[in-house]
Amino acid sequence: MATYGSDGAAVMRRVSLPVADGKTLLLVPTGWARPTLFISAGRYYGT
Repeated sequence: MATYGSDGAAVMRRVSLPVADGKTLLLVPTGWARPTLFISAGRYYGT
């Protein structure tokens, strides 16, 4: 995972992500997400 130091340079650090039902979860703060989908599945998959 890259974060940025006070000088603006990228800093790499290891993180542990939670696992549920054998799958890794990436938790996203609600402020970073939108209440609706940005694009439809058809547009995403090109169908």
